[in-house]
Amino acid sequence: MKSLALLVTFLLIVGLLGGPLAMQLATKFNRTGSSTGKATYKAGVATLAVLSIFVNVMFLIGHAPATLRILAFLALCAGLIAIKKLYFLK
Repeated sequence: MKSLALLVTFLLIVGLLGGPLAMQLATKFNRTGSSTGKATYKAGVATLAVLSIFVNVMFLIGHAPATLRILAFLALCAGLIAIKKLYFLK
């Protein structure tokens, strides 16, 4: 039971905090610097955003309380905005 509680805690942290954190990191992205550093930074932020998106979609599709669904939807939007800021804005 303890391992299940740890798994649920990990999913909630990644799902609900991953999107806003990725959006904040994408906003602070520095466009100057070495190409290796930029690629590594973008890959790390994108991985966090994609993990958050997948977990939040799981929360939206699955049987979850309405409050969790609302928070998952907001975090999903934040993850999508982070991907947009990171790769599609100049």
